[in-house]
Amino acid sequence: MKKNVIIIGLAILIFAFFAIESNASSEITSDPLVTLSYLEQRIEAFKIYVDSNTQGTNATSSKFEVVEVKAGQTVIFTDASVEFILRSGDATAVASENGGLADLTVGVDLLTGDSIKKNHLMLIPRNDNRGIVAKSDLWIMIKGTYEFR
Repeated sequence: MKKNVIIIGLAILIFAFFAIESNASSEITSDPLVTLSYLEQRIEAFKIYVDSNTQGTNATSSKFEVVEVKAGQTVIFTDASVEFILRSGDATAVASENGGLADLTVGVDLLTGDSIKKNHLMLIPRNDNRGIVAKSDLWIMIKGTYEFR
């Protein structure tokens, strides 16, 4: 009788072991551990995604940023409500069919080819390819998005 109890007890323990083991292995396949190589692959993919979406010559700033522009370059403002101040150098305006650059200091609209005065606050009201052409090396302060062409 004692031998039968031991055999039944061992059978129950073996059955319980296999039941627990099969349950544990099914949890592993449905919720695997994350490996270091998997994380490195995902991080690298994320870096490539970020780099591809931030490459190019576009730049933006929520405060005035001092920017150097070389003679002959064109700066196109790529958003509405961009502000800029010409600090040094000579530049002319690039207007669009919708209008020119708003010189807020004196209250005039500058059209294509008009000279931009130093230390005047300028406003680009729309995103329609308005900008400036550098006649000499410039230093400008820009608040908003722009690109060099």
